[in-house]
Amino acid sequence: MKRNIFLLFIQELTSLPLWVKQVILVYLKKDLESYLSEDLISMDEDKIFHIFRPTISKLGMDELDKKNEDYSQDIYDFLYNCANNLSILEMSIEKKYSMEDISKLFMFCYNKQYIKTDIPVQVLAIAMFISGECMTGEYFQKIGKLSEEQTNIILEQQNEQKKHGQHTKFAELMVENGFVELKDIKSLITLKEEAQRKAVLDFLYAYKK
Repeated sequence: MKRNIFLLFIQELTSLPLWVKQVILVYLKKDLESYLSEDLISMDEDKIFHIFRPTISKLGMDELDKKNEDYSQDIYDFLYNCANNLSILEMSIEKKYSMEDISKLFMFCYNKQYIKTDIPVQVLAIAMFISGECMTGEYFQKIGKLSEEQTNIILEQQNEQKKHGQHTKFAELMVENGFVELKDIKSLITLKEEAQRKAVLDFLYAYKK
């Protein structure tokens, strides 16, 4: 049976002496704080997209079994991994996908109702943002950090600017109006940029042999 390479990586980390793990934590915390907002750093585990374990639906199971739609193998691999209770992160490492790749597969299966749709708001919002299905402003609306009233204020400002041949991005106006912190936006954009990278941990296989 194939080993879960991410769990192997975690086991290697957690087997280190306590004093080493403490130092690693200090360095990781400093690194994360340099580009992530406090909201993203302290987010509850069940709201983090990468940790989420999608559940295959009956419709998804039927498609996985019969392959009536003749999708690409990536779709069926994703559904197979959902059926085997893998997390998003485990899937991406297993198949050497970037987080952007896996978010697009996730959203495709979500829109087709091949996975169960009772998904935490924050999980769905970040999947939509990374996959390109929603913009920065929409993301903050979905997680409840930008109200409908605030959205309308920004849209009115943009319309006024348009009359004078000017344009300010929605995200910039969110900050100028004090609706969202600049670091919240920067950390979200950084997360999307980092989502294009792949996490390759194959060196652990050689290490354990």
